[in-house]
Amino acid sequence: MIRRLSLLEGAIDYAGLFPPASLSLAEALASYGRYRMEGDAWALGGFVIPAGRLREFQENADRSMLPETPWPLSIILPADHSEGLAQVEAFLAANMPKVGRVSAIEAKIQEPGMARALADVIPAGIDLFFEIALTDDTERLVQAVAATGRFVKYRTGGVVADSIPQPGELLRGLEAVVAARVPFKCTAGLHHPVRGSYSLTYEPGSAVAVMHGYLNVLLTTGFLMAGWGPDRVLPVLLDTSAESFEVSESGVAWRGEVLAERAIEHLRSGGFRSFGSCSFREPIDELALLPVS
Repeated sequence: MIRRLSLLEGAIDYAGLFPPASLSLAEALASYGRYRMEGDAWALGGFVIPAGRLREFQENADRSMLPETPWPLSIILPADHSEGLAQVEAFLAANMPKVGRVSAIEAKIQEPGMARALADVIPAGIDLFFEIALTDDTERLVQAVAATGRFVKYRTGGVVADSIPQPGELLRGLEAVVAARVPFKCTAGLHHPVRGSYSLTYEPGSAVAVMHGYLNVLLTTGFLMAGWGPDRVLPVLLDTSAESFEVSESGVAWRGEVLAERAIEHLRSGGFRSFGSCSFREPIDELALLPVS
């Protein structure tokens, strides 16, 4: 168990159903329920589930959850948004608030108009994250999301090396959301606090690739929000040394540059909301190995 940190308060959305963990729903529910009872539960966010598995969730969750403690669900819509919304509506009618509450909805978009169309039908009380690709069109899509008052989602990794965005691509995406003042989340590939070479899956002999660290991304965003320029923050995003990062009573620091408590609150409320991970223990346990003062 590590000391409670506002930097990671509720930041890790549990995605045990997804690769590389790829757990069965029963296994993922059992793991999430266990994590909610552990001392590090303060860092746990929502349970990530595809809309198409909500019926299965209902059938399994009734046997593993207390009705008075509905779990926060982050629901991923399929490419056909209307089909997914129908599945969500059916779930709400049958389950709310017994076994789960819809805290967030996530959906991919390729065109600006898709953001407005979906935002118009999702209640304001549900966080809505639009997944957009890190391409030359990212800034235009971020602006479209900003116009809806909703949030952005970036994919930061996967089970193959090509799914990991280049640092320059990710940095441009971070610059875009900070400039537009759009909160965002990340998904995939951020199992580790610090950038480095890691196995892409849990299989023996798995391929290895350089993966982004969630502390690198968090602090890069925080410093961008504090007014640092891209040339100054790029070394933060690229740093592979755990010794460069330090957790202290005054905040979190990179090479002596402190992101203090007030800046962290601003970062989490107006910038980096959360990141999806198919492992909860891995990001937490590795954080405990970093320097603490």
